[in-house]
Amino acid sequence: MIAIRLRFLTGRFHATPWGHHVNEGIAEWPPSPSRLLRALVATFYRARPDGVTETQLRHVLTTLALPPAFYLPPATMAHTRHYDVANQSAKFFDTFVALNPRDAVVCVWPEAELVGEDRDALVALLASLGTFGRAESWCEADLLDPNALPETISMPLEDRQSLAGLEPVRVMMPDAENTDPLETLLIETSTMRRQKHLDPPGARWVTYTRSADALTFRHVAPTRRTHPQRIMTVARYALDSSVLPLAQDALPFAEQIRRALIRSRVNTSHSMALIGKTADSTPLEGHMHAHYLATDEDGDGRLDRVTVYAPCGFDPDDVQALGRLTRIFQSGNRPEVRAVLIGLDQREQFE
Repeated sequence: MIAIRLRFLTGRFHATPWGHHVNEGIAEWPPSPSRLLRALVATFYRARPDGVTETQLRHVLTTLALPPAFYLPPATMAHTRHYDVANQSAKFFDTFVALNPRDAVVCVWPEAELVGEDRDALVALLASLGTFGRAESWCEADLLDPNALPETISMPLEDRQSLAGLEPVRVMMPDAENTDPLETLLIETSTMRRQKHLDPPGARWVTYTRSADALTFRHVAPTRRTHPQRIMTVARYALDSSVLPLAQDALPFAEQIRRALIRSRVNTSHSMALIGKTADSTPLEGHMHAHYLATDEDGDGRLDRVTVYAPCGFDPDDVQALGRLTRIFQSGNRPEVRAVLIGLDQREQFE
């Protein structure tokens, strides 16, 4: 038995079935075995996993050319819309299957077997597989322990099988009995179009069944990972202007940065770090307030960096204000200075 687990790291599987246009809004589900085998071939020639030979690749392809069974996790159809401005704003749909990134599609070949170097070759190919489907379908693939298999819920349609609660779907398979799978999988789509092939050479269609509600699950948003709250203490900015401030103006310029940050807070609540005082106007002790350091780091006599360091740490509103600071207006007729946030972390990261 061979079982391959496919996890989509962004929770999206992008694949338009063969013979359909992207604007039809159809997504391939389950993934076609032909697509999987083409991905293994592409991985072999692109990544060149150590120790995998072309002979071993042929053995893998021939073994996996049988119709597998699938475990399909809860999923739904989704899409984004794109407009080609250069082509009269033509609209394109990007339809994909959305699923929880922690879930996996499992392909099972109950009667197939690979041993020794051939099995090692499949393991190496799966470990080197980075995408499956279109390039934005980031994928992590590996072999699954046969003792940990989920219940398969998509299989080839059997003769006189009842379709109660099911729906048929065509799935493309390589025709390994009559053709060399490697040679046919190497044929590019441009060659197929030029030769006017309606279907890829060496391929066949197999009718599968899937649950009628296989693509109606509505709660597949990825669960947010919770991390311990990280207290930021340092923000670094790069400065840009038609005329940067002189190094001798570091003190008044730093005061302007302080005022700009205080104004950048979304709400009017008190910022102990930025102001340097508690809510009752008591100055902080131990120099725990924010320090505003304007520096000339390229030695040309003009200020080009700003570091804001608060040993007490920035609160969430402070962090938002630090992100909003993009311009510092100077007094008189001096030009404004643009500020680009280039670092936000703890002091140890800036040593």
